[in-house]
Amino acid sequence: MLFPFLHDSIIHPCTGYWLMGNHVTVSGMVWAVSTFWIAHPNNILTNNAAAGSLHTGIWYIFHREPTGPSAGSLPRYEALRTPLGRFYNNRVHSNGIWWFRSIFITSCNPVICRYKPHQNADLRQPRVPAMIEGLIAFKNMEQGAWVRGGDIWFDKCAFVDNGKGLTMSSEGTFPNDEGSSQKIWNSIFIGESENVGTASGSSVWGMGGVKPVERSLPRATDFPMRGLEVYDGPTLAESCTFKKYAAAPEYNRWSSAIGFFLNNNWQTAPRNNLTGIKFEDVQSRVFLGGRNLPWFQSYSKDGDKTQIFHDVDGSTTGYPDTYVVGQDNFVLRNPGCVGKSEWRAYICSGKYAQLFIHAEDPGNLLMSLVRDEYPDHPLVMKGTASPGVNVNQKYQPAVMLEKSYTVHWDGRAPEQVTIYPINFDSGDWVRLGLCYPPRTTFRVRYQIRTRVPSATVHNEDIHSVSSLNNIEGGNGKMFYFEESTGLLFLKVRANYDREGHNYCSHMGCERIIITATMTSSAVSDCTAAAYPTYSLTPTETVPMPSFLSMANDCSGCGAPIDGVRFGNSYRGFLVISVDALTGLVRHEVTFDTHGQTEADVAMASFIRNDIAPNSIVLVATRDEPSRYAQECLVALKEIGAQEPVKTGNRGNFAMVGFKGTVWPSWIQQVNLPSGQGPAQIYTKIPLMG
Repeated sequence: MLFPFLHDSIIHPCTGYWLMGNHVTVSGMVWAVSTFWIAHPNNILTNNAAAGSLHTGIWYIFHREPTGPSAGSLPRYEALRTPLGRFYNNRVHSNGIWWFRSIFITSCNPVICRYKPHQNADLRQPRVPAMIEGLIAFKNMEQGAWVRGGDIWFDKCAFVDNGKGLTMSSEGTFPNDEGSSQKIWNSIFIGESENVGTASGSSVWGMGGVKPVERSLPRATDFPMRGLEVYDGPTLAESCTFKKYAAAPEYNRWSSAIGFFLNNNWQTAPRNNLTGIKFEDVQSRVFLGGRNLPWFQSYSKDGDKTQIFHDVDGSTTGYPDTYVVGQDNFVLRNPGCVGKSEWRAYICSGKYAQLFIHAEDPGNLLMSLVRDEYPDHPLVMKGTASPGVNVNQKYQPAVMLEKSYTVHWDGRAPEQVTIYPINFDSGDWVRLGLCYPPRTTFRVRYQIRTRVPSATVHNEDIHSVSSLNNIEGGNGKMFYFEESTGLLFLKVRANYDREGHNYCSHMGCERIIITATMTSSAVSDCTAAAYPTYSLTPTETVPMPSFLSMANDCSGCGAPIDGVRFGNSYRGFLVISVDALTGLVRHEVTFDTHGQTEADVAMASFIRNDIAPNSIVLVATRDEPSRYAQECLVALKEIGAQEPVKTGNRGNFAMVGFKGTVWPSWIQQVNLPSGQGPAQIYTKIPLMG
């Protein structure tokens, strides 16, 4: 079932070097079949291959204490806190007939255990990142790698032809190891490589999305392949390259280079950062999902509704310091957001953080969070825990800072509500109005609670004030109950700075605890009383930045056709003709309409006389094309170009045209001013033959 088997959480230090495990299977339903099973982190794994396991290629699983004959031989929690031995240059492929991964780092029971490596296995000493270097994970049925825990970092790795390349799963609620993060840099993700496989050797065989050729596919023909799967947080992807990802709607397959964990009931942190990202031959950069699409199911869990990540430098979206958010989440929207319908998303500017709202007595309610600027679009959340009257239910919305919200319930309000400002920096705030029945009385406390060790280090009663104006100008340590609307108003404000990736302040986790004594059993939904009284006109708190480009440079500019790139270096216009019957490239010619006066007429003549009828015509510009361009622009209109055709100084122009007796529906062009390029078109054109 597994090889090698370093079990009992005591076997260490060992070195696995140039080992090969292949085709590990077992009859019956067993959910832990692995090629390498390693139960203590202080082991070295270099230059090995793990292939063909029924489930997982390499599984690190760390227990609280040794088991079996080794019980009691090591201190409790040592394996969970010991730094990882060297992991270098290992290959893991062709694993997972059902659903597991090529490499899996986790810890005993996933609810009560987390891997958090520290110096000398002591949480009071500095964290020591677990480094995964040079991992090559390819053609795994579901995932290239899944990791959960504290500092786990990837460097110079490659994920190719997997269902999902990498999932970094920090924590569903508070990070278990304060200040930790998960990172990947200097790595590559490839969705559909040239290694198409064979029909006889593939579990799933279907048509590719990048090229219209049959190939092996992971999981199912409609499985939405993703390179990087955003989940939990905080995570960082830096200086990574994504290649050959394309959605294939004709096969109901919604793949993308970057996506989110499917059917997610947990939080997604706005501190999930992407920077220095490059895309090559990627037709679908981002896809958030949608209701009733294959594998996305109802797309209605709390995490599905609160998807968000931060594009630090604009290398993913073209807009620096912006956030990608769900298209139906008005809690995170503003009027300056840019819609990306093909991503099922919006790109928004602003300051974002999270609220963790814990509700008790009862813990089985739906919570509606309404932003005053969009009162007709509430965010309805079920909570992360299984509903129950005695459950401490947890709601974890991402929010836009410096905005006002109201909170409503589908039953009588919980008797106790605890509100944590998460990822708030000192001075950050939101205003909340929580709905309660008439004549409710309150005890409201402000606390600071440390997590290691677990202790309440500050406890302060918050006093009531007589008007909402006091709340607006206050420091967050007061509340106002408005009987006419049933809203308890308070300002949730951070008073201390965070350090690094901590969710909470350096003093501990600030929180407000509301204990309510209610004499009425009325449903606590105050929306009819709150609006339009508290409705506001939507505004931007941070102006939307100017569009830079969909890539920070033009290193990938040109015309890739079926994976072959044309026109890598030129000035002026690039014109390519493709036979619309066979798909063969017939011409590739450049015209320097900046440096050569005759290039203008030459390009016009080429389009009119040299390109054969029934030809697809691809046109792109580079550097400065506009100086002598006149007659050639007229010729472009003859193959489908529309005004405006002329580019400004160092403008950006791209076009897919057609020379023939009709103009097909796929003709299109992009014309952008200088500084807003490159102009890009991704399209699939059916051949006429």
